[in-house]
Amino acid sequence: MPKKLLLLRMRLLPRQGVNEMAKIKEKSVTTAERLDAVQRQFKNLDARDPSLWPVLPKTILCIFIASAVAAVSWFAFLQDYEVQ
Repeated sequence: MPKKLLLLRMRLLPRQGVNEMAKIKEKSVTTAERLDAVQRQFKNLDARDPSLWPVLPKTILCIFIASAVAAVSWFAFLQDYEVQ
């Protein structure tokens, strides 16, 4: 940690020494909270405007569309190529 930042932190938190600052723990996120956050991304999605969707549903939709295009192209075009 740079010396200036350490001094600034010590001025802002004068009652805590360097050792006590290291003992401060951040709130740990449980698995249930993470799953709840993921589930919230899939609620109230507007099917008419996917550009407003959160990142995870957009990514899953993109992977689904790419897989569907690959499957259709395999059965429509590439399967006949093996016969020739």
